[in-house]
Amino acid sequence: GLLLKGFFLNLLNPAVWLLWLGNVTAVSKTFDYSVVKMFVYFGITLGLVLTVEIFKASLASKIKKYLTDKLMRYINYTTGALLISFGLILIYNHYFKL
Repeated sequence: GLLLKGFFLNLLNPAVWLLWLGNVTAVSKTFDYSVVKMFVYFGITLGLVLTVEIFKASLASKIKKYLTDKLMRYINYTTGALLISFGLILIYNHYFKL
């Protein structure tokens, strides 16, 4: 049930479609449109994605007991500050580093 729900949520996510469409376009050109090379590449890619997701799920279940509301708030503020900083650096580099 839960696995199927997650699969269909990702299947309907337009960002996932755009990511894979861009990936297929770039890879097909890089591998000279060789179907065999593309299957190997995407097989390895999907295998690695599955491995990382399983690792993240197992790690999440192990650290769940340590994640208090206070710690999560700190992590969220820190992550937000880093994302804002990164965005400002990108804007600066785009407009002022010609």
